Amino acid sequence: MIQKTAPRIVFIDLRQDDPRRSTMRKLARFGMATVVSRIQICRSIVMNPFSAEVLTGCDSDIAVKSGIGVVEGSWKRIGNEELPKCRFQRRLPLLVPVNPVNYGHVGLMSSAEAVAAALYITGFHEMAESVMGKFSWGKEFIGLNYPYLSGYIKCKDQKCIEEYERRYFNLP
Repeated sequence: MIQKTAPRIVFIDLRQDDPRRSTMRKLARFGMATVVSRIQICRSIVMNPFSAEVLTGCDSDIAVKSGIGVVEGSWKRIGNEELPKCRFQRRLPLLVPVNPVNYGHVGLMSSAEAVAAALYITGFHEMAESVMGKFSWGKEFIGLNYPYLSGYIKCKDQKCIEEYERRYFNLP
């Protein structure tokens, strides 16, 4: 099997959190992510929890070509109006965060967890594990969410993802 080129990881930093807890700044220190401008991030698939369109494995080619982008900010302060309006905005399917701030609060992932989930769903499992390996709690994220991620990666469209979300998280 031919390995696809790994996506570039980019982020904008709203500087809303304690810099010592910024997961994306930590990834940047390891050379795994790059801080970019609001204009530059729009060249990538931007993870946006408010987006109507969900990320699927079919977004893999866009991720390779354009990268995966996140907005580093605080869940307590960020709103849809603060996020850049970009062509490729996607929300992640529901997952359980394990970061120390939002442990167990479904959907409230750290930026690094969002990046790892996006990488995993688009077929870059080793890179996702490498990203999570930079955090003491990181390996638990993929382990805990493995049943969900395994289902999501089989989906080729939004309807399938939403079906899995309803089944996994007992949604109506």
